[in-house]
Amino acid sequence: MTRIGITVSQKFDSSNLIKLLEKFGATHELLSSNTNIENSGIEGLIITDALIMQSIAMHYGNTEAAILALNAGVDIIVMPENAPLIKINNTKKYGAKILFYDPKKESRENIAQEIARRENKTIIKPYDDLDIIAGQGTAGKEIIDDLKELKIEPDIYVCCCGGGGLVAGTTTYMKTVFPRINNYSAEPAQFNDTELSLKTNSIIKNKKNSKSICDALLAPQPGKITFPI
Repeated sequence: MTRIGITVSQKFDSSNLIKLLEKFGATHELLSSNTNIENSGIEGLIITDALIMQSIAMHYGNTEAAILALNAGVDIIVMPENAPLIKINNTKKYGAKILFYDPKKESRENIAQEIARRENKTIIKPYDDLDIIAGQGTAGKEIIDDLKELKIEPDIYVCCCGGGGLVAGTTTYMKTVFPRINNYSAEPAQFNDTELSLKTNSIIKNKKNSKSICDALLAPQPGKITFPI
């Protein structure tokens, strides 16, 4: 083994209460939407990512989540039919209605938009939304706070990337605190749409038959908002 004198720090969100990084963006977006809904006449929320519903429910606890979901009108989760069983069961446990779709043939965005139009609901997107991105940025603040406590100034930041909400939010904050830091996104081998998009400076979609066990990183392409960030 060769020692090269590099310190590697990792943020394990699997060790916190809700075990998901999605809590940051989801909580911020839902609270923002809840505030808007109270004065808008909108009759509910459609969530296009099961992780978001689970993260909110676990973050607030069952009672608080039920109250928050009831007040905000969260009642529909658009979820791929091949989602892991534990994700399906947990989402049902938190009281939301699941609308399954075939990710190979259907678009969750199109499905959600049609429901929103027909039933006067608003959509909580999984990543391509400024409130989601801003909320995800608070994960970067947690990282910076921990690094400062350890007296570490990072040279490189590597972040997992699906649609780009987490990497967009956290890198924006971290670059503000550490201007010289180099930021990188990490993707599953067959879902390297961000890598391909950066190389061509235009949004590139993943191939339809791509497969990966990383079920939280399988967005078809970078977001229109996240990609420029």
